Amino acid sequence: MNLFITLALCFLIFTLGSSTGTAAEIFVQPGESIQVAVNNANPGDEIVIIPGNYSENIVITKDNLAIISESGSPEDTMITASNNATNTFLVEADNITIRGLSIMGAELESAGIRLLASNNCTIDNNEFSNDALGVYLTNSMHNTILNNKASKGRRAINIERSNYNTILNNNISSQRFGIYITGSEGNNLSGNEVIINSKYPLRNNLIQF
Repeated sequence: MNLFITLALCFLIFTLGSSTGTAAEIFVQPGESIQVAVNNANPGDEIVIIPGNYSENIVITKDNLAIISESGSPEDTMITASNNATNTFLVEADNITIRGLSIMGAELESAGIRLLASNNCTIDNNEFSNDALGVYLTNSMHNTILNNKASKGRRAINIERSNYNTILNNNISSQRFGIYITGSEGNNLSGNEVIINSKYPLRNNLIQF
């Protein structure tokens, strides 16, 4: 009897251990909702966006998610804000990765990606076009913004009251301000290319502190 109980307990522990903490890939096809995939995801999951055109505004409040294009290329995976008066992505969570997407159409004071009180996120290899603000950080720390391209906007990277972030190897053009930083400290900027916009020749390369 004791041997039976011991074996049963071992089996139960093995079953529970193998069913928890397993990350899943959730695929989103054109015509499907990225927001629904985010809502159904568990921490650690990877949401893979199949190439195509998507029209959405997406809110992320769960930690430890990745939203990436299947192809790895922003040229064939495009997300346009369905409501151009709000952020295309609003992130209020930690350890979020957004990679390989073309993100456009956030106007007024909105951003392609807004990080609000979010830490340890990675924004990598995305293209921002016709967004008032490309990437906008508020009260966010230890995030990495790298290898992105931004064109035709007001501020490609906007950092407010956000410390110890890394801004690396981004290509920025046709902005009023390429990189705008205010009320922040300890941010590391390296290898960014900011091309002068002829409409604001003296402002385009300005970094404000």
